[in-house]
Amino acid sequence: MRTFLINIFRFGVLLIFYKLITFILLIPTFTNQSSNDFYGVDSNKHKIILVGSSNLEHNIDYPLLNKTFENYDVIGCNLNAPSGLFATLNKLKQLNPSDQDIIILCLPHSLYESEFLLPLKSNQKIGFNLDMVLKSFYNFPIPSLQSFFTLNINDVYDIGTKRGYLKPSNENNLNTFSPSPKMQGSKDYLNCSINNEDMFFITNDTFEQGFLRKINTYIASEFNSKIFYRYPAIRENNFDINKFRLQYLNEEFEFINSFKNSIYTENYWYNQWYHLNACGRDLNTEKLILEIKSKIGI
Repeated sequence: MRTFLINIFRFGVLLIFYKLITFILLIPTFTNQSSNDFYGVDSNKHKIILVGSSNLEHNIDYPLLNKTFENYDVIGCNLNAPSGLFATLNKLKQLNPSDQDIIILCLPHSLYESEFLLPLKSNQKIGFNLDMVLKSFYNFPIPSLQSFFTLNINDVYDIGTKRGYLKPSNENNLNTFSPSPKMQGSKDYLNCSINNEDMFFITNDTFEQGFLRKINTYIASEFNSKIFYRYPAIRENNFDINKFRLQYLNEEFEFINSFKNSIYTENYWYNQWYHLNACGRDLNTEKLILEIKSKIGI
């Protein structure tokens, strides 16, 4: 028995050593790309900050929002979904939200899962740096360690060979603002072409109550702003989301829309899940304006 325990201990030490070496090799692949790029305008007014992923590139009319809420700067803060929740929240901190600002988290359903808190294995992640990763380990040790222990050398090689598409980071670390996403110049997008391809189904069947509670507590403690949540657009009959998770979110998080009101028919979709076309963008923005006026009262 003693020999068996010693061998188990040795194996554990070797495994941790291997994972540490793998993590160290991964660090040079971290990129701050998009960490300081935002949508909307910044004219030193109080801010309404929308937080999400690529859904904020396709589904929001920022000029209309800024025209409607003229006493606020409406800003879009996003990273792609493969970058995970913690990197997205870290980017939000670059805006230094105050207690007079409003934050609306329009997160994809996947970002309510611990697997996507700190996706170290993702070869599409951006907005990463070592300091941010270490803070994730400090604030969310269990899901961060789970991500750490799934790493292997092949992941590092895969990530390293797919970094050619990345643009250089903003070396001055100055926030930049684009009035509208470039994505909205696509002909098919603007013409509201109907996409009938099978590319819109989302499956999020987990319910991690402890993780959701921790996320809610962390966001409330890190940001001294008014915090609200909003369900992202999903396609009708193209989703499988855990009903107990939705029930918990409705009860414990302050949403400005209902899950039912986040469902859009097929004529509003562009090229993948969470991506509406221009007609969908207009309808979604119209809904958002009404929600902000009625639920937030501005």
